[in-house]
Amino acid sequence: MKVRAGDFEQVARVVWPLRLSAVAHQLMNFVAQLCLAVTILVAVITAGLTAVTGHPLLWSVIGFIFAVAPITGLLLALSVRYRAVLAAGPGWIGVRMVRKWRIVDLRSVIRVGVADPSPRSPFSPTALGGRALLLEDATGAQLRVDLDALGHGVQEILSEGLAPEASLDAEAYEILRPADGHV
Repeated sequence: MKVRAGDFEQVARVVWPLRLSAVAHQLMNFVAQLCLAVTILVAVITAGLTAVTGHPLLWSVIGFIFAVAPITGLLLALSVRYRAVLAAGPGWIGVRMVRKWRIVDLRSVIRVGVADPSPRSPFSPTALGGRALLLEDATGAQLRVDLDALGHGVQEILSEGLAPEASLDAEAYEILRPADGHV
C-alpha cells in the first residue's frame, strides 16, 4: 500500500496521541528530565573548570562536546512526546513516531495477540506503553497497539477491519470483542 503519511492523516477516522498513554507520558518525562539533568551537570562542571583554570574557550568546547548527547536526547524525547500518534481508518492502522509512519493493512494481519511491555529503546514505537495488542502480518512485521488507545475508536476499527481468517488468541479476542459479541 503506497500512500504518503499525509494522506493517511486526511482519511483517518481516529487519531490518538500516544502522549495520552500514562506509561508513554511517564517514560518521556523521565528521559527528558534525565537528559536535562545531565545537560545542567555538564554546564556546571564546565563553568567550574573555566573559573578554576581560566581557559574559557577550551572548557566551552569540551563542555559542548559532552552536552551534545543529552541535548539530542532531550530534543528526541520532547519530539516523540509531542509528535507520536496512533491513527486508524477503514482497513488500516498506523503509528507515527516523530516523522516516520509504521502502517499496517488490517486485511493482511494473520495473528493478533496480547504482548507484555518490552524493554526496548525509549524511542522505539514498540516500547511506548504497557500491555498491548500485537498485530502480525504474513511477512512477520509486527505492530503494537497500546491498550490505552482502544477506548478511542481504535477497537471498532480493529474489529471491523481484521480479515475473518486472522488468528486471535483468547485474551485478544476478549479485548476486541464488541458488546454484541461479534468480531
